[in-house]
Amino acid sequence: MKTKIMLAATFLAAVISCKKNGQPADQKEPVHFKEVTLKLTGDFDVSQSPLGRKAGGDMAGRRVFRDSTIYVFRINSYLGIYGGAFTDPDNLRIMVPEMADIGIFAMAIRKGSGNGLYYTWRGGLPYYEAPIYDTLHNRMEKVKTGGETHYPMFPLTNLAVTHPDDTSLSQTFRNPELDIFWSDTTIHVDNVSSQINIRLKRRAFGLELAPQNFIAGRLFVSFNGQMTQKELTPTDIPHDPFIFTVQEFLSRDTAVIPVRVEWQRPNGNVVLVGEKNVTFRRNMLTKISFSLENGTSANVNPILVDTTVTGVKHVIF
Repeated sequence: MKTKIMLAATFLAAVISCKKNGQPADQKEPVHFKEVTLKLTGDFDVSQSPLGRKAGGDMAGRRVFRDSTIYVFRINSYLGIYGGAFTDPDNLRIMVPEMADIGIFAMAIRKGSGNGLYYTWRGGLPYYEAPIYDTLHNRMEKVKTGGETHYPMFPLTNLAVTHPDDTSLSQTFRNPELDIFWSDTTIHVDNVSSQINIRLKRRAFGLELAPQNFIAGRLFVSFNGQMTQKELTPTDIPHDPFIFTVQEFLSRDTAVIPVRVEWQRPNGNVVLVGEKNVTFRRNMLTKISFSLENGTSANVNPILVDTTVTGVKHVIF
C-alpha cells in the first residue's frame, strides 16, 4: 500500500513540474518544416509556359491554357498527402517535414501533337477532371477526403483531351494524344536539403506516316480504338510526328499496338492498304511507310510495305 502511495505521489510531482514549465506531460517532439525547391531533370527540358498571369476565360486565354505545359504533383508523408497543379516551372516550392521520408509523384503534360489537356472552369481558374481532380492554383494544398479525391498517382490512360472540332468538348482514348513525362519516387529529407531533383521519364512515342505515290483520295489510319484515328489527304501530310502517351511505358520501354491503314479512292471506294501489330518504343520515333502503286488506279491492290524504328532518333516536337 505504501508503495502505491509513493508511486502516485511521484507521478503527481512530475505532472506539477511539467505544468510549471509550461509543457504538457505527454508532449511529443515538435515537427520541423522547411521549404524546398523541386527541380525537374531527366528526359524533360524545362521551358517557361506561355501562360500569362492575366490569361482569362476568353478564346485567347483558353488557347494559351491548352498550349501550356501542366505540372501535377502529389507529396505523400506521414502528415498526409498534398497536391497541386502548376504552369510555372520556376515556382515549384513545397513545405516538407525535416528528417522524414516523403513520396513524390510528378507529371509534366505537354500538348504534343494533340489539342491539349481538356479542362473546365471553376472559380475563374482551369479545372482538370478525372483522374487529376485539380484546379490550377499554382500552389500545394492538402488533398480532399471523399468526393473528388486527389490520388497519389494517376493512370495515363483515358486522360481527357480537347476535342479537335469543339473546344467545349473532350475525347478520351486508351493512349491519349499528349506528351507526358512521369516520375514516382521516395526520398529522405534531411535538415540541410534545399532542393529536390526529380528525374522525369517520357512515357510517349512518336509516329510518322510516310505514304508513297499518294496523289489522290484519302488515307485513314486507325489503331483499334486505342488512339485518335488519323485522316490524311495528299496536301495535308504532317511534317511533325504524332505523339501518343502509353500506360505500358510506366513499366517497360515497348508497347504493341494494332495499326490499320485504309485508302479511299477518288471514286469513294475504300480498300485496305494493310494492317499489323506494331511495336512502338518509348521516347522513339516510329516511321510507318507504305506505297500506293499507281495511286489513282481503280485496280490497285496497295500493301503495307515497311514498319521501321529510326534508330535512336528521339521524338521531336
